[in-house]
Amino acid sequence: MANGNNLNGLQGIASVSDAGQAAYNEDTFYIGPDLAFVLDGATGLGEPLIAEEGSDACWFVSRLSDLLCNAWSTQLTLDDALSDALAKVSAEWRASVSPSLPGYQLPSAGMALVAQEGDELVLARLGDCELYVNDGVDTWRVFGDNALHRLDERALDRLKQLQRQGEPPEKALQAIKPMLMEHREQMNAAHGYSALSVVGLERIKPEVRRFKRSSIKRVLLTSDGFSAAWQAYGFDAPESWLMREDPAAQLAFVLQQLRACETLDADTVRFPRFKRHDDATAVIIDIVPVDET
Repeated sequence: MANGNNLNGLQGIASVSDAGQAAYNEDTFYIGPDLAFVLDGATGLGEPLIAEEGSDACWFVSRLSDLLCNAWSTQLTLDDALSDALAKVSAEWRASVSPSLPGYQLPSAGMALVAQEGDELVLARLGDCELYVNDGVDTWRVFGDNALHRLDERALDRLKQLQRQGEPPEKALQAIKPMLMEHREQMNAAHGYSALSVVGLERIKPEVRRFKRSSIKRVLLTSDGFSAAWQAYGFDAPESWLMREDPAAQLAFVLQQLRACETLDADTVRFPRFKRHDDATAVIIDIVPVDET
């Protein structure tokens, strides 16, 4: 609703979303005329608690996506829309699940989002999703590493150490599960990291940057499963390809490279990681020029 003027808005020009090793995809995305986002769901480290099919993370990102779109249609700012959507999804969760669960059992999600508020673009991130922008000359990463990146790096270092010591990948992953549970307990805690979830709503604080709408030409939003192509496996980063003429073909090519690399390293020895294949999602948005007619 914040785009209540004569600006033409956002135009989705390419998207991919591919499930990893499960039968269901815990990522989701939305592209509208003045709001676009990627949500990267993370299931709690335990048995499903609310989902009849798929996972708790699937339920969470699906409901939050719907609620956020509905809230955006009536609220004046992104902060208000996000607060409204989180309050409603949290209430739905509490109506079905015990409120006394430990944090590691709760579903959560990262977010990469672009919204138009008047003549400004609001770019927001939670978790380890990624945003890149191009201003017509240069492409750059909008946000740097945050607290969640550092926690994941700590756990990954321990995983690599165990594998170097001769532990098979599956046993090494099982050995670091207590560390992963400890890290998940820091979600939306006083000195932890911020993520979309059903508890600790007052501590959910996205990283935000604002740009003049006219200064940005194109935006890339990704889940970390997609950005692993360049951040973990060393393929070309968006700085080299975001503005190419066929963005749909480019996203498909990056996804193909990503899956081929993961398949060749199915035992996760060359590239130690928490999953053989993570869900991978990316969308490219063009910022349509102001209608001068």
